[in-house]
Amino acid sequence: NLVLVQHLLLLNQYNQYFSFDSQNGLCVSARDTNGNQSKFSTTLSNTQLAFNEGDEAIAYISGNKMHIKEAEVESPLTVTGKYSGETMLQAPIINLGNFSLVVENNGSLSIVSNL
Repeated sequence: NLVLVQHLLLLNQYNQYFSFDSQNGLCVSARDTNGNQSKFSTTLSNTQLAFNEGDEAIAYISGNKMHIKEAEVESPLTVTGKYSGETMLQAPIINLGNFSLVVENNGSLSIVSNL
């Protein structure tokens, strides 16, 4: 009986942080000492890894892309192209609305319209 009680206490502790269902997958969130669930959580489903605030996914990874509502970069942002060893196969491109910043083969920077 002691082992069963220990397992139930451990399960109760896990349930404070983890939940799982077949539709939403695994949800990880914290609770305060009063049992109130944090407004922040992370969910892992068959289609995405999401970072949530309340009921909204404020950032998620799906289909080889990360989607985020708003980002603040606190240090230099580096965008690299595709390389094979020292050879650049594809130059870095930054898309901004209807325009792209493109690093040309000669090292210059172009602003290109995507219309």
